[in-house]
Order: sequence, then C-alpha cells, then structure tokens
Amino acid sequence: MYESLILNGIYTAKPIDVGLLKCYKALLRCNYGECKRRLHGVLTRLILRGQLATYELREESPEKCLARIYVKDYSIIDEVKSELHNILDNTIEYVGEEYPPHPAIETFFDLLADVAFKEAGFEKIKSKGVYLDRDKQRAIGKRTVIKIEHDNAGGEKYHGILFIDYSNVARSSLADKLLEELGVDDFTSLKENSNLRLKAIELASSYIGKTVLTLVKRGTEYEHVYGKIVDLEPVFAREWKLPNEQSIHNLWFERYRKDEKVKLFIETEPSEWEFPLFKVEVERVRKEPLTYPPSLLKPIEAPEPPDPITRWDNIRKIVRIVEDDIKRVYKSLTGEKLEFRYIKYDIDSQLVGVRLNFYTGSDSEKPFRDTAVKLKYRDSKGNERSFLASPLYVFNRGCVPYAGRQELKLLVVYPSTISRSELEKFVNYLSSLFRELNFGNIVSCNYHSYTYDSANLSESLTSLEKAMQQAFTSCSKLEYLLLVIIPDSDEFYELSKRVASSKGFHTQLLGLETFSTAAKYISIIESSSTDTWVKQRVESALRSLIANVCGGMYVEYLIQKSIALGKASGPLTWILAEPADGSAQSMYVGLDVSTKRGVSGVAFILLDPYGKLIDAKVIQLKSEVLRYQEYYDVLRYMVSKAREQGLKRIVILRDGIPRTSLELSECLQAFNRVTTELKYETELEYVAVIKRSTVRIFGSNRKTKLNPLQGTYTHLYKIRHLGYNAHEVLVVASKPERGGEEREGTVRPIILRIYELRKTYSLEELKRIAEEYLALTRLNFWNIATGVSKLALPVKMADILSYMLSMGIPIKA
Repeated sequence: MYESLILNGIYTAKPIDVGLLKCYKALLRCNYGECKRRLHGVLTRLILRGQLATYELREESPEKCLARIYVKDYSIIDEVKSELHNILDNTIEYVGEEYPPHPAIETFFDLLADVAFKEAGFEKIKSKGVYLDRDKQRAIGKRTVIKIEHDNAGGEKYHGILFIDYSNVARSSLADKLLEELGVDDFTSLKENSNLRLKAIELASSYIGKTVLTLVKRGTEYEHVYGKIVDLEPVFAREWKLPNEQSIHNLWFERYRKDEKVKLFIETEPSEWEFPLFKVEVERVRKEPLTYPPSLLKPIEAPEPPDPITRWDNIRKIVRIVEDDIKRVYKSLTGEKLEFRYIKYDIDSQLVGVRLNFYTGSDSEKPFRDTAVKLKYRDSKGNERSFLASPLYVFNRGCVPYAGRQELKLLVVYPSTISRSELEKFVNYLSSLFRELNFGNIVSCNYHSYTYDSANLSESLTSLEKAMQQAFTSCSKLEYLLLVIIPDSDEFYELSKRVASSKGFHTQLLGLETFSTAAKYISIIESSSTDTWVKQRVESALRSLIANVCGGMYVEYLIQKSIALGKASGPLTWILAEPADGSAQSMYVGLDVSTKRGVSGVAFILLDPYGKLIDAKVIQLKSEVLRYQEYYDVLRYMVSKAREQGLKRIVILRDGIPRTSLELSECLQAFNRVTTELKYETELEYVAVIKRSTVRIFGSNRKTKLNPLQGTYTHLYKIRHLGYNAHEVLVVASKPERGGEEREGTVRPIILRIYELRKTYSLEELKRIAEEYLALTRLNFWNIATGVSKLALPVKMADILSYMLSMGIPIKA
C-alpha cells in the first residue's frame, strides 16, 4: 500500500507577482481562437527577449475580441501594434498602470511555461499545443492552472500549477507496421499480388480515426504536426499525382534527399510502391485532407502503456528541465525567485477520500469495503436483491435484470466476408449465453448479408443500407432488435445508426475485429487438439466478450421497446441499492454538446437518485453554444419532473467544459426564472466532467509509484473560469489499460469542475459530489464484468446521443 498520493504537477510555493504594469486595450477583428493564437505568439517572442508582458482576452462577438495587453516597458507596444496591424480595429489605447487581474496572471504563467519548453529545446506542435521532446519520441502535453487562495485580509493570491504528461510516438512508421503485418520485406511484393493489396487495405483501414505525427512544409521549413487519418487511397505512391503532375512519391523522395529533417523523420528512402496512401486531416493547414504515403506517418501512443514507475520517472525528468527554465525566465523578468513544490497529499488528509465503485476483495480494498457501491437486481421470484459483486457473477447465480427477462427476435446484418457457418456458431453461443445469464430468450434469428469490399467504400455502404432496409420489412419494434456487424469506421457507424433510427430501431453494433476474435475462440474451443487448460482460458475470455454483447443487446432492446410503448423511463438492467446522494433527493442530468460537419446537437439524460431513467431530451442547435432559450425549455421540463417526484436538487453533469461565460450565466438566469414560474424551489449544481486531462495521480512511497485504488478522489484547488469560481476534484473511476503480458499501465483520472453558480461549497459538499459521481459510474449496462465506466451513466448516454444528433442521425426519445 502507498503512504501518500502525488500528482504529475508542480506548484509555485509563493504567489506569482508581476507588480504594476502598463495596460493597453485594443479591439481585434477575428474570432477568439485566432486572436488568442496571434497574441500568444507575439507575447511569447517578447518574453523570449526578456520583456515582461501578458494579456487577457474577451470575446465581444463571433468575429471581434477585446484585448487588454499588459507590459512593463511601454516602448514595446509599437512592436505589438505592428505585429497585429492586420487585425487591429483602429488603434491600441493606453488605459493606465494596473495590477494584472486573474485572467492576465493565468495567461502569464502559461506564457512562462511555453517559453520554458522552447528554451529547453522542445518543438511545439502548434495545432495541438503539445511538444515533441528532443529525440522526437514523446509528445509532451502540459496544463497550466492558477490556484486561488485568500490572505488574512480577504485578498486573492495566485499560485501557478503546471501539469506535465506524455504520449509515446511510435518509432516505426505506418509503412513499417504494414510490411510487418503483411509478412513482406518491401512494398514491391504488392506490385503483382492483388491478395496482398487487399490485405494491405484491410490492415490500413484499422488506422482510420487514429492520430499520427507527420510533416508539413511551411515556406522553406518543415514542421511536425498532428493529423487524423480519415480515409484511404488504394493506389501506389508512384500513381498518385499532384496538380503539377508530380507523383506523391517523387515529392517526398526529393524532400528526403534534400532536407535533413525529412531524412531523420522517415529514416529510410521512401518507396514508389508504397500502398495504400492515407488521407489525413491536419488542423490549420488546409480544409481538405492531405494525402500521405505510409512512411510519412507515425502513430501517437505506442501499444505498450507505461507502468506507473516508468511514467513517473519520465515525467519527473521533463519537469526538472522545464522547471529550471521557468525559474530562470521568471527571475529575469521580475527580479524575484520562484520555487516549486510537487502536489502531494497524505492518504489520511481531509482532502482525500475513497468510495469504491467496484469491490474486488483485494487486501488493499478491504478497509474501504463499507464505502463500496452496491447494485440491486431481482431474484427468480421478483424480489429485490443487493450485491457488491460483478453483474456477471450475480446473473450466473440466478438473479435477473431489474427490468425482468425479455423475449426478442434478432435481425443479424453481416458482411459477405464472414462465413455463414461461423456466424451461426457465434449466434448460437450468443443466444445460449443470453438465456444462461437470465436476460431472457432470443426466440428466432433472421440473417441478412451485405457486400463488403475494403477497397470500395461506396459500394459497401450502399449494400449495407440495402440489407438493413430489407431486414426491417414487416418487423415490429416491440419484437425485434438489430445486430449489425461492421468494420471499425465512422461511415459504417453513422449509416447503421441513421438507417436504424429512421425506422425507430436501436442497434447493437459489433466490430468486425470483435467478431473475428470470438470466432477464433470458438474454433479453438471446438478443436479436439486444444489442451484442457488452454480451452478453459479461451472459454473464459469468450464468455466475458460475449457477455458484454448480451448486456448491450438487453439494454438497447429495453430502451427501444419502452420508446415504442411511449414510456421511455424506468429501471434498466440494474439500479443502485442506495441513492447516489444518500437521501434520494437528487435528479442527475447528463448534458453533452457535439458538433460534426457543421451540425451541433445537445442531449440531456435525466436519471433519478437510484439510476432509473426519467427521460431524455435532444435538441438541434444553431450554434456550438447552449443559449438561454434552449436552457429555459429544458430546465422547465427538468424542474417540472423534479416537482412530480419530490426531488429538491438537480445536478447537471456536462461532458466537457462550457465554451463561453454565457452558457453559465444564461443557464442560471433560465433556472431562476423557471423555479419562480413553477413555484418550486430546488438546488442547482453545475459540474463539468473533464474526461481527457493531462493530470495523473500516483500512489507513492519511498520505494515505488503505483496506481491508487479505483474509487479514490481528492480536492485539488479552487480556480476561476469564465468569470465564475470553481473547484476541481480528481476522481479515479476506472482501472488503467493493460499492456503486454497483462502489465498494468497508468490510470487516467477524470476531473470534476464544480462551478459556484448559486453558492460557495464546503469541502464536505465537494467530496459528496465526487462520491455521487462514483456511484453513477456503476451503471454501465454495456459492461457486465464490472458494471463500471469511467463516465457516469448520464454523461455516457448524453455523449452517445449528441454525437448521433450531430451526425444527422434521427433520434426518437
């Protein structure tokens, strides 16, 4: 066990103090993101030259921002004017001498960190705000925070916090990976072999949606950038022609020959027979995707996740380098010393707590057994039963889902690459396990095949759509559920969901790779030559894999049937044995805004204190931001539902942080109006769930670093965001991913940002919200092994629905 908790961050022991600075204001004619990018670049260069400067920025309209620029030396303001001349509206106006407020101090500390990374020799990947280390083997992410503290007189003091984490950049390019998986030495083997080309396309398709590191040329210089693979071009590098008729191979061959940076990145001479080519979206380079040969692409995140000791050691090395440069630059600018401390907590600190969202019975968990989240099911006679154990364990021992057994008919839509005999064996196993786990019975199964050609996306999608339309003929939503087997692709996901949803059907999607794994397991089990111990291990793996498919089918069918009956509410597979808030007074609302292809959608999922579904609301937005009217319409419905059920508290769990201060202020205005009009007083809590963060946490003692218990949480600090005070609480809601030989990686916590919209929070209230969140993570009906997800159920469901809405998929809720 560990003695303390330590974060991958350092904080300034003394408050940041830049003294009185000269303040100028200017109106800038561009959107907020562009204004920030331009200002940040100008002031970074000034600080590199030893000039103290910072800024704060406020959006006035979609295409105008008000900037307040703070400098120590007034003579540099002419340089700022010159750099910003093409976006300046009129001129820069002198305001007077001021102590920079919180937003400007926040920006100053971020500028300090950027300068320190640059001084240390790290290259910034501008589109993502991350840095490449000197060996180009790690992509380093940073997060800067200003912690607010109050002195005895009530004045605010600002401490800077810097978090550092990294992702591995694969040493091998996609060309190396394709050749290895194809089992050939070079791409010339594909020239006359159509089967190898088809296999190459199939392998390359698995990288669609992945993030890669590549190069772009800006002027005469080459720059490392992040890109996202969005499509393939099934042609050789020598065949793909640019507008000037030069082939993509000749372009990069010439660059490889002439430029050392390109040579270091590619390492070996590019081949004219590289196949296939990749379409890559690169932010702020061109709107349309760029075409690259595989030798120019290196995946981010090596397949082997670092264990806690390795990650901590690597982070600490980077921190030491950057910390020294921050200290040096700060002293040169202010004349003052800056000291840093690691962020560390004793395990018995009042700031730390544990609520196990899944109890395994390990020795380290036993002291916290009483905190563990229990679930409630029904026994064979319909009586309620509560358990700590895995849902899989409970169902194996005769309990049934809370909503009872279901009888359904299955419509299976599958690609032509799957043999019918393999598919029927899979479905037979699925049906048997569905019945064995007490989900109910799959009483019949209809099969519909579609033509799948990895080299011809259009024909494959057209065939899938036709097969799905045929499957729906004369099928009742009260009887049938759709199981669709598709490759891992946004296009196939979108089409499957859109076609099914247009007919009022839910779908259980199954990845082609998952099916292939299951089919392989079944084949091993059936083989008479398989050793008994191997067979047992494979049977266990197959059972776990298919159990989750069964769980997904059950909940999708239940929701589909409920909507068809006009009552989309009530319990699903299980509920919490005790209310998440301990008093059964709260409604939990998942909120997510998603934008894709210029379309924005927002979803609200309402749950009662036990995790029973109250309702779901989806709205198409005109912009990416929730405004007063949308909030008013949904809050009116929420408060009326709370009044019906006697609930005195509404907790909004927003997936991600609000985009503008108006999202918060107009939410509050709408809420106050609704409660007045409905004459029903209820509390409002607004919590942003930050699921992708640079912050890491380690259990620590003198000898080692390890992952903390799942269910650990700790209050981090008080900050200010969008004009509101907020608290951030770190929550370890899931296990880390595992690498080879089941070696454990490093856990990635989520951050709860709790805004003080209507009141200030005590430490106990903040800890209570963390424990409520952990309880709601135990409602993952798509994970039968533990019932746990990193995301609380209302957030998870809102994320799925808003994404579907933004893709133009019709949703009936």
